[in-house]
Amino acid sequence: MPSELDGRDTATLTLEEALLEPENIERQAENTSVFHTVYIIVSIYAGLGILALPYAVAEGGWFAETLLIGMCLLFYCSSVLMIRSFRLLETRREGLTPLYELGEILGIGRILYTMMQLELGGNMILCSIVCLQQLEFLMSTVISHHEFHVALALFCIITGLLLLLPDLRSLRHISFVAVLATLCLVLSVAALAVGDPKKKYIPSGYGDVSYDIFNWIGVFRSVSIFSTSLSGHTALASVRKDMSSSLVHFSKSVMLSFVTMGVLYVAISSCGYYYWGDQVSPIVLSDIVYHSAFSADSQSPWPWHIVQVHVLLSALVLVSSIAKLPALVMVMLDTMSSVKNNGHHRHMSYKLIITCVALSIAVVLREKVGSVIGLVGGFCSIFVSLLLPTMAYLKLSWSTSTIIQKFCLISMCFCGWIILIVATSLNIHDLTFGLV
Repeated sequence: MPSELDGRDTATLTLEEALLEPENIERQAENTSVFHTVYIIVSIYAGLGILALPYAVAEGGWFAETLLIGMCLLFYCSSVLMIRSFRLLETRREGLTPLYELGEILGIGRILYTMMQLELGGNMILCSIVCLQQLEFLMSTVISHHEFHVALALFCIITGLLLLLPDLRSLRHISFVAVLATLCLVLSVAALAVGDPKKKYIPSGYGDVSYDIFNWIGVFRSVSIFSTSLSGHTALASVRKDMSSSLVHFSKSVMLSFVTMGVLYVAISSCGYYYWGDQVSPIVLSDIVYHSAFSADSQSPWPWHIVQVHVLLSALVLVSSIAKLPALVMVMLDTMSSVKNNGHHRHMSYKLIITCVALSIAVVLREKVGSVIGLVGGFCSIFVSLLLPTMAYLKLSWSTSTIIQKFCLISMCFCGWIILIVATSLNIHDLTFGLV
């Protein structure tokens, strides 16, 4: 059957939708079990943000685990509200309602486009930082000098070649690599916490591990990083249509997807924080590579040197990350073309300019990756995936909602704005203070 996305402007497609590819989703529609739908949804949400979850807990202390569960519940509620908002709009208009129409309902269509562009740009910077880190490590296994410069050169060459791809369909198989990298990462961190609970095999020089129970300032940083891993609502309406499942079936799948993500996120964040404590890195993969029983200079009796787990994980994350960069560039350019009503923004010069800007910022901010993730999540993800669906549904359903429902929706909006303002302020302060 033809996809509902076929007649849709590419500017309204999110990166996750493009990577999944409508044809692939339609194949799943032939056997739309709950498992298939959950797999699609989890593959949309689980991205690079999962690498920073142990660091997020270290910022807020063990109490942040409670906040992580609460954020999963909050974002699940907002995902339901977004689906209901699209349903309400579809009763008034024919065809698939694009995301920006929710912004137009609130009179903030252009603001929403700007926020989406900022989120895309922030993810481009984050992808570039992660790619550079992994390339630098992989180069260190081959050469002993100028690893970063070689990694930077290789990154430019690989990215330049990927930018030559005409569309996003060539990258559709990368979604499987991203899911595989996520599962391997969670299993590896859990294996370290269970197999080396006393941290005996962490290479010397790492220092003593300590923990916090609660850090009231750090919890806002924690929440902003959690938001990065829970943002993907913009793809739900499209997945709902292409999976050709009933509303009850899809609602059940969304609920199970958030339960699955909650289990995975709590597992990697708690195990990572337990193993590395307050010294955990913003990107947990760096600790797996250099400060764990998997490290090359570890004295662990485990035969990990045969498999080279740290190298395998680094390679998987590199492949999934570097493939997302050209996809992000293309989606950003398509959005620009839609706003200006022309199709000239796919030109290679635009791709190179945007990529070079993102790479330049990434090189400057590569030591502040935690604040970059927090800023993207605390500002853009909170607005697009929490505030937008809540405010839109509140306006669309105001006449039919009960007083209790209105109170709950207004409370969600209030919490979202508080998180956005405080978390954004803290992360901007961290970025600017770190550059002074």
